[in-house]
Amino acid sequence: MVKQLVRRYKFEIYPSPVQARGLAQIFGCVRKVYSEFVIMNDELYRECGQKRFSRGEMQEVLTVWRDAIPWLAQTPSQALQVATHDLDSAYQNFFQGRGEKPKIKKLRSKQSFQLPQPRLQEISGQECIFLPNYKTWIPIKMHRPIPAGAKLGAATISKTSSGRHFVSIVVKFSDHGILVSKSKEMVGIDLNLKSIVLSNGNKIKTPQILQTLELRK
Repeated sequence: MVKQLVRRYKFEIYPSPVQARGLAQIFGCVRKVYSEFVIMNDELYRECGQKRFSRGEMQEVLTVWRDAIPWLAQTPSQALQVATHDLDSAYQNFFQGRGEKPKIKKLRSKQSFQLPQPRLQEISGQECIFLPNYKTWIPIKMHRPIPAGAKLGAATISKTSSGRHFVSIVVKFSDHGILVSKSKEMVGIDLNLKSIVLSNGNKIKTPQILQTLELRK
């Protein structure tokens, strides 16, 4: 039985000073677009009683901004469009009682933007990631392998308040694993926190996923 799985793989990246400045520019543009639409939505509600601009309306305004503002025109359009999508989702969650009211993004908070379909390649013995539109290879620390034949989806580039850079990649792959019983007898299974207990008395230690992830930090 083949299962189609979707996972996120997060790795630390190490941009050069020049690359870091380029990333900072994109972070700033995405933050500016998000925050400006928060302000516009607040004004729209105060003056007209309308809750917010729709995603489509925000993207129409974004097109005008990119035509008029050179530094926005130099920013990957996908990253800016995702900012309007994220803000639209945040407002939906707020009005449906699932989240807080969207706020202006500050420079000191975690920065992020999203781009489609990155590429991974080893260059001179160093694993690197290539970001479309950004047009450069950035060294990456791959602490675990990506399944063979997997397809890479969108990549989220982030920067923490301490200055570290990470990339989170959506990975789609097929799981061909099949569990085959070596016994013809039926086996009962009792699941608990520490171990899996079989009806024949054997115990299998439960995978300690949390501890494994903590060791990877």
